[in-house]
Amino acid sequence: MTPEDEAKRRAAALAALQQNAPATPPAQAFWQRNGARIAIGAVLLLGLVLIARAVGSFMRTSVAETNRAEQELRKGLR
Repeated sequence: MTPEDEAKRRAAALAALQQNAPATPPAQAFWQRNGARIAIGAVLLLGLVLIARAVGSFMRTSVAETNRAEQELRKGLR
């Protein structure tokens, strides 16, 4: 490689480094930094809500079944 080629290569590299990248909009920067955390949090929250609904449904069914069984026992004891 000749000294001229080396000088051209270095000048091109320096020019590339000096070019400013366009500024990232604040909203885009926010989502780039925090988007994954927010998505994971939303998924965990949705999972928690679904589990709570499932447990609530089970409890309602269990209470209703217990009440029905108590009524049948009372009828049998009469």
